[in-house]
Amino acid sequence: MFQFYQNAFHARKTYEDTPPDSDDIHIMMDIYGVENLIGPGVAPGSGNSICCEIRFTDENEFCRAYGILTQESKSHSLEGPFP
Repeated sequence: MFQFYQNAFHARKTYEDTPPDSDDIHIMMDIYGVENLIGPGVAPGSGNSICCEIRFTDENEFCRAYGILTQESKSHSLEGPFP
C-alpha cells in the first residue's frame, strides 16, 4: 500500500508498526511535509472515513500524480468541492 503513495506523491515512510493487541500494520508517511497515517480502514459508506487534501503548486506534478492515482487506485469516485 505504501508504494502507491510513494509513486504518486514521493511519500517518505517515517514509521511502520502494529499497535498493541493488533496484527494490523500502521504506516506513517511524509507527503510534502505533512505526516499521514495509513492503516486498516472500514467499509465505504460507513461514515468512518479519513481523507487527506494535497494541494499542488506545479501543474505537471499534479498531472503525474493524478495519472498514477487513476491507474492504480481502487476507488474511482471524486469528492469536492474543488477550487
